[in-house]
Amino acid sequence: MAADFYEVDIRTITNCLNDHEEELKNNGYRVLKGKGLKDFKLQFDKEIDFPTKTTVLGIFDFR
Repeated sequence: MAADFYEVDIRTITNCLNDHEEELKNNGYRVLKGKGLKDFKLQFDKEIDFPTKTTVLGIFDFR
């Protein structure tokens, strides 16, 4: 979704996330997988339409 919004290739987003991983984590970025992702989906399933095959989700908080 971010790549579409900024009209860039998905690799550009991935490279930026990898290049600035520590800074992003310090500012609230988290990658959800497994049980954490399942719990997140259950909590927000009415507000967010998750694709059925979503196995990893990167999120930011709004600090």
